[in-house]
Amino acid sequence: MTDQLQLFSESLICIKRHIIKVEEEKLYVNHCDTAIMQDHHENSVKLFFVLHVSKFKMNLLSERRMCEKDLQESFDDKDLYMYNK
Repeated sequence: MTDQLQLFSESLICIKRHIIKVEEEKLYVNHCDTAIMQDHHENSVKLFFVLHVSKFKMNLLSERRMCEKDLQESFDDKDLYMYNK
């Protein structure tokens, strides 16, 4: 999930409306598409079926979906690292 339109590679696809509750606020999802995320070394990963959530103010990745794609992850206090298994 993201609210950053610049991450999407193409025009957004309309989907059936989803409602996501964050604390006491409801956020509405009406679109999804493929997003491309890039690190500061210009390495990139293409993510499919990414939800566009207006006003979300963050990017949220599914660790389970990443592991299903044969990626290994590690974290530190500032960054997320992904590697091919």
